Amino acid sequence: MEHSAVTLAPVCQGLKALAERLIEIVGIVQHTDALLGTFKFFDSLQDSSAFFELLPSEAAVLDRLKQQVEDLSRIVRVELNPIVNAYYRIDLQPFLDYDVCKHLQSFQVVSADMLRETLNAFMETGGEEERADLELLLKVGAELDGLLKVPAYGRRPQNGPRHGLLEETALLRVVVFGSVEVVKMLLQVGAGLEACREVVGDLGEERALHIACREGRPELAEILVDGGAEVNAVTNLGLTPLYYAAQRGHAGIVKFLLTRDADLHA
Repeated sequence: MEHSAVTLAPVCQGLKALAERLIEIVGIVQHTDALLGTFKFFDSLQDSSAFFELLPSEAAVLDRLKQQVEDLSRIVRVELNPIVNAYYRIDLQPFLDYDVCKHLQSFQVVSADMLRETLNAFMETGGEEERADLELLLKVGAELDGLLKVPAYGRRPQNGPRHGLLEETALLRVVVFGSVEVVKMLLQVGAGLEACREVVGDLGEERALHIACREGRPELAEILVDGGAEVNAVTNLGLTPLYYAAQRGHAGIVKFLLTRDADLHA
């Protein structure tokens, strides 16, 4: 059965019932707060603004409840997303009727700078809000393969600079960081596997697979190869992913690459 007004009506009824139940829970908390506020003690506080620590048993209860509320908030968002996605559609026909296609074509994708900032925020925190921000940018369209000049970081590559600038895409940045989750997210929306990382004035044309092999990230190497990365791609110095893995002593990656037809003599 396809989604329609007929199927949407009971969903809305269910959401209203759920909201009413959540409001009841909020009422319980508010009632408890009001009730406790009526208690009077002989040693009433002289300074109501003073800070006092909770008793251990009560602190434990409040911490558990706070965590459960946060967990519930995440669960509700995750569970409701499929329902929203099933019904939410943007109808462009009114725009077509009024001949405004040329205006739609002027819309710009999310810039590479903004995508990088959002990626960094999520990879550094792993927070749900940061994840939601990243997912939104990827959905609306981001400049996935835009090269950004950024300060060099991390270990010095073979024959690479100790300082200077790098030019890299979002995927290259994420592979350096080592986030399997975000690499998968970027590949799902079409990030370029063969985009090259440039070190200004030095070693260049490193691809994501080169970096994964040098940094010793076997899971990422496998994901990239399975996604279509060129196993025998070379840098401007003629170095292959196999060379990087062997030079760093990553035996597991070497064995994997050989099973995927990596050229021993390249």
